[in-house]
Amino acid sequence: MIGTLLSIIGVIITICFGIYSIWFNKKNKRKVSLEFKKKECYSLFKDDVSRLNIEMSYNKKPVSSSLMLLKAKLVNNGQGDIDKSRIYKPLKLIADKNFKWLEAKITNKPDGAISELEILNENELKVEWDLLKAEESIEFEALIEIKNVENSVVDNASVFYDTLTFDYRITDLNSIQEEKPKSDNFFNMIVYPFLIIIILMGFMISDIFPTIHFLPRQYELEYVIANHDSTENATILPIRENRVEVLKLKSKESIIMPINDFNRKYKVLKIDDVNVSTFDAKFNRFTGIFFIFSGCWLLMLRTYRNIKRKQKFKK
Repeated sequence: MIGTLLSIIGVIITICFGIYSIWFNKKNKRKVSLEFKKKECYSLFKDDVSRLNIEMSYNKKPVSSSLMLLKAKLVNNGQGDIDKSRIYKPLKLIADKNFKWLEAKITNKPDGAISELEILNENELKVEWDLLKAEESIEFEALIEIKNVENSVVDNASVFYDTLTFDYRITDLNSIQEEKPKSDNFFNMIVYPFLIIIILMGFMISDIFPTIHFLPRQYELEYVIANHDSTENATILPIRENRVEVLKLKSKESIIMPINDFNRKYKVLKIDDVNVSTFDAKFNRFTGIFFIFSGCWLLMLRTYRNIKRKQKFKK
């Protein structure tokens, strides 16, 4: 019985994952879509350079702040081309006030395409192109000054990337997608739905809400048996060949005896009731509560980590 239940659960989870994967891929494959991908983003000098009294300069001028190099690409990951007829306001990359664009250049672009980068002010970088076909990309690198980050322990590259915003007006483009770490994509696409399914399965396995219970139940017959002049209710379960277990419901006494001994000692008067197997009830309740608790705990743990991660990058 347990093996059958686990097999059913496994099949249902597999089917749910298959349906979800197909839905997720179709939903995220938009006709017009742009994705901003970070290839590399790192500080060029460690924080202890100033402590060692090493002088740095950029463009023949002394630099007192740290510098950072960003290597990124803008990818048309949609189904349609994006040309000038769609662009009413070119894409601008807006850095946080603690960072300053110093210079930027395109390192790779589609053959025959016209692409340009322009630093509008210390916080805004404009990207322009004439035609960006589906699956094509524009790669660039930029030098960035870290003006004022109070906590030197914080990963400046992560702070810069997480606080970067976009400004544009492009037909049918609602948002610029930002590439997330593979672990985040895995959690968002697989683990979160999996945990939700686990919690739902927990409610459906347990008898907390009997109306949504979907697994087959094992039932027991409750008999009225007579022993001389007294009667009592009991369940009679087969144990092994020629042996049964008599569970007296009032006294909770369990007796295992051969069939011949039972027939000599007791007489079955009638079937009094039909109940869910005690073992099945306990197993389903335990398994359901375990699924619910585990799913909720993992969801809260993931949410807590996300909150802590956001707090780490607050300025």
